[in-house]
Amino acid sequence: MAIFRDNLRMDNDRIDAVQFQSAIRNLIDELFDGPTDDFAFILGRDDPGLLGTLSTISPDAASKPGANGGHSIVGHVHHVWFCLDVLNRWAAGDDNAFFEADWASSWNVKTVDETAWSALIEQVKSAGLRWRELVKQPRQWDSISLPGAVASVAHVAYHLAAIRQLAAFFAK
Repeated sequence: MAIFRDNLRMDNDRIDAVQFQSAIRNLIDELFDGPTDDFAFILGRDDPGLLGTLSTISPDAASKPGANGGHSIVGHVHHVWFCLDVLNRWAAGDDNAFFEADWASSWNVKTVDETAWSALIEQVKSAGLRWRELVKQPRQWDSISLPGAVASVAHVAYHLAAIRQLAAFFAK
């Protein structure tokens, strides 16, 4: 048996479901809020996370299109919210949430004013908190839910990086 930080135990290459949920929750927390003093696997020690990053971006900068007509920061943020909303509906028992989602529409929001930008950030924050709570609930992990939870971490990390790249580009 190997024992890792936070008493994560691996017996015969198996991780306990509760410990898996805790690990996913910690990674999601890190992406949204930045790392804690004793937990940093994705972001640097003083990184503000997604929500801290968004708080530093103006609505005007967030509304600028990416290079070659690419997605704006607003587009990425709305897409993250949309995906979290679908995840939350699915985790709450809506088995058709992914199939019924209009994925193309997740990119329809391209520009915002101050009020809309604040509201969108709040939507992302609320959806992220809801996802974290749903991940904590006991569940049977299967061939859909397990990679889905892991993918949610990778997906938010990807869009955080894209948002930061656009913000740095527009800051020049």
